[in-house]
Amino acid sequence: MNKTNKNCLGTAIIALLDSFFFQTSSKMKIITCSFLPKRYAYSLFGYILVKERSWVDKEIVNHETIHYAQQKELGFILFFVLYFLEFVVKFLRYRSFNKTYMSLCFEKEAYANAKNPNYLKTRKHFCEFYRQYL
Repeated sequence: MNKTNKNCLGTAIIALLDSFFFQTSSKMKIITCSFLPKRYAYSLFGYILVKERSWVDKEIVNHETIHYAQQKELGFILFFVLYFLEFVVKFLRYRSFNKTYMSLCFEKEAYANAKNPNYLKTRKHFCEFYRQYL
């Protein structure tokens, strides 16, 4: 593991601890990790993980902030368990990564509202999850 990846891993661990004990701001912080794929962003405990900051815009930040809201309302562990289970079930159905990814209830909500900077102010809790499953 090179120095950059060790630094990213250490930063991610600090981010995890920070989110549980200290973070009160809803503003997402961006962490760069060299081992991540290009042009992908991941929301993790109130942080956005990316390979490069250069392509991250307000729409990406809003999309990932919506995921952070989903994570907080379901609890981080339950969110990732449900995300994974939905992905597996839909992948068995569609047999396509992209089709599966775009059909996930969490992604539908995030993509549908990524261009609306005020969405989280009016968002109903569990909205896409309830609409799809309950």
